[in-house]
Amino acid sequence: MRQWMLRRAVPMAAVVLVILGVASPAAAGGTPYDPSNWAGVRAWEWNDGGAWRLPSRVTAQWQVPCLSTTDTRYGAYDQWIGIEGSHGTQIQVGVRSYHVQSGWGVFTGYFAWVVDTRDAAVRTPQRVFSIARCGFGVTAPIVNAEVNADGRVHIRAWNAGNTWESTSYSNRFTGISGPEFPRFGTFVLERFASSAANTLPWFGTAKFEWCRVGSISTSGWYLGNQDLVHFRPTNMRSLVQGPLGIPLAAVVTGSPNIHGDFTFSQVLTY
Repeated sequence: MRQWMLRRAVPMAAVVLVILGVASPAAAGGTPYDPSNWAGVRAWEWNDGGAWRLPSRVTAQWQVPCLSTTDTRYGAYDQWIGIEGSHGTQIQVGVRSYHVQSGWGVFTGYFAWVVDTRDAAVRTPQRVFSIARCGFGVTAPIVNAEVNADGRVHIRAWNAGNTWESTSYSNRFTGISGPEFPRFGTFVLERFASSAANTLPWFGTAKFEWCRVGSISTSGWYLGNQDLVHFRPTNMRSLVQGPLGIPLAAVVTGSPNIHGDFTFSQVLTY
């Protein structure tokens, strides 16, 4: 957990509780996504030589925006990809970016995590490696990730620093199996509220690239090929209600292009 940019000496157990407890992906509770807290793309079928099939494998690359360590807009968010099952199982890999204020001070950092809600070992987000390069005057790290419905996951960060620590992780967890079946492939940016992170840290823009939907045995197609992948983008709603109770957009997504690229643009933080 080195290079988490801790501003003062605190008990390590307390740091872990703060950062892992700040925000948990929606999957960790086994509940549907809350439209006010996430933005992204859900794909529900792809064309395999004329036959429409459910996604059982997703891959993507994304950039991790570097947060300001002095910003007073505290919070945490996750960028992740995943497979969602028909009974609500989630298999996900992602990166958490946090800039939070607690009783021990202000913490800013980034780490990769995994989730498989059918596997007791990773039913809640498990940190697998830290990303140290942000905040040291270097461009945003790049992440490559893969999730398969059979439980195989992979995530790797490069331009990430930490040469003394692992910056990649692969494993196979429980996966999705009968009577449940894979239902959606997802590419998401998700925000959470808690006592330690009650808004959204300012990240500006965040980009997903090369988002692909397919099966475990077939690579499939990039998201933006609408004749070959059926998908729907969703915008994050406001953290607060606007005039007359109308939600205001906090983060919006552009529609994926033919290369599977799309961008999250931050509009509001409060």
